[in-house]
Amino acid sequence: MNVIVATTVCFALIGCKAIQPEYQTRVTTVPEASRIVAIVANTPIRRSEFWETLVGLSGEKAVEQFVLEIGINKELERKGLALSKEDFRREHEILMESLQVNSMQEALDALSMQQSLTPSQVDSFIRQNAGLRKLIKDKLTVNAAMIERMFQILHGPSAQAKIIVCMSREGAIEAMELLDSGETFDSVAMKCSVDSTSKYGGSIGEIIYADPQWPASLREQLHAIELQHYSSPFLMDETWAIVYKQSEQHGSGINLDSVKQDVEKIARLAQERLIMTQHSNQILRTYKPTIIDDALKQNLSVNRNYSD
Repeated sequence: MNVIVATTVCFALIGCKAIQPEYQTRVTTVPEASRIVAIVANTPIRRSEFWETLVGLSGEKAVEQFVLEIGINKELERKGLALSKEDFRREHEILMESLQVNSMQEALDALSMQQSLTPSQVDSFIRQNAGLRKLIKDKLTVNAAMIERMFQILHGPSAQAKIIVCMSREGAIEAMELLDSGETFDSVAMKCSVDSTSKYGGSIGEIIYADPQWPASLREQLHAIELQHYSSPFLMDETWAIVYKQSEQHGSGINLDSVKQDVEKIARLAQERLIMTQHSNQILRTYKPTIIDDALKQNLSVNRNYSD
């Protein structure tokens, strides 16, 4: 049986120690001596607020975190929405479930160990997710097709595969000729593949036929070929590929009706996470920071899209 851990993990639940009973979304009392380093939608970002985030992230990512938090707050205000204790309680539950722990303290300890996040950083991500979840609530729908697809991801068939990726059709044909001449798939992958898996003989591990994180053309070709055979060259995104089926695992044999409630919950979380990600990207495109601090300007990527 395929085991999937929900990807809402680190930044979906609430509960860091820094959260106060009033559930304020930003600390506004800062020393006057703390200089403003950037402004987003007329909201200043001060050096004292920014420093801890900058230590853990690159300059550009740190700025994005502040822009996202401010943008979410502005969008909530614009729509007349406010976060409640229930919103934060739900975030706690999602985070603890995704990390498979029983308390928020265990969650904080796990995130500190696994991702070096401080309680205040976790608190910030929690507020962001609570806000995003509130903003996209009316856009969330889960239908029968989504439930069936998630069921197939969790309990459907899969295969262990290897792949050769070439930049052109001609390159893929040359690789195919080497395979047809008797060379092993591993050796041809190491010679011809531009994929990072080439040094491992093209091994990409398990591919679940229904999992959309893999290109559709790859899943279709892998499903169609016989066991321990390789495909003809096929177009995969902007490259050409040949895939080999090492082994195949049948589905778990579990009936959808017996697990439908759990599958529907996971499908809802996955759809929710997708829409939240799309909405956060839209907020980052909408709310552009004006960078004031010269040192921060130098720290940012040359290809940034920030105002000076």
